[in-house]
Amino acid sequence: MSRFCRKSAVRVWGPASVLVLASGLAALAAKLELEEEGIYTVETSVENFRDAPNGQKLGTLLKDVEIERISRKGEWVRFRIEGWIWGPSLQGFAAEEEPPEERAAPRLPLQDNMPQIKRRVNEKLGVYYGINLDPDLQRLVLRFRIPKIERAALERRQMAAQREVVAILEGKVAFDSVRIETNRPDGGGQVGAEIAETRVGDIHRYGDGAVEEWKAHTRITTDGGKTWSQ
Repeated sequence: MSRFCRKSAVRVWGPASVLVLASGLAALAAKLELEEEGIYTVETSVENFRDAPNGQKLGTLLKDVEIERISRKGEWVRFRIEGWIWGPSLQGFAAEEEPPEERAAPRLPLQDNMPQIKRRVNEKLGVYYGINLDPDLQRLVLRFRIPKIERAALERRQMAAQREVVAILEGKVAFDSVRIETNRPDGGGQVGAEIAETRVGDIHRYGDGAVEEWKAHTRITTDGGKTWSQ
């Protein structure tokens, strides 16, 4: 009876064989899944996108839409895309409360009537410089520049300016007196060199009368407040 030896079916791998196998697996993995990043643009008018290569259709992309490639498998590209969708169309969407609109601070009566006062001054009296309220003294101060005029004409304009202010603002703004500040009647000097200040009650009593009567009830200075008539 003859005997013979069978070669073992177990293949023994040496270091070189292991290296070749590892290299082959790496090449295969690289071929199946290329981890390359980049930006692609859809060239066709419309293209489907799916949940996997040859998988279920999820939607479509239109021409010129840009996608970011995150990997590739053969001729299939895995991608991400950024966009916006109407929130109420989504399940679980909860609308955020919008912050309340900031309401503009209400305008003060003096601010509301300032354009009218400016127009009256520019039309009749001189060049309007401004008006403000001193809340501590309850005094309105109207400032404007006059051209070269006689002093008597300046005094009449001071009276007229006080009447205009009272007619426009009384009952809207709380004030006890009206102060008019101008430059000198020769047309020079700073606005504030000439000042006439009268209480509201005296403006009602004397503002439409004789200038001398009005002056008797008005504090007047011709040197910017260094000296006063009363």
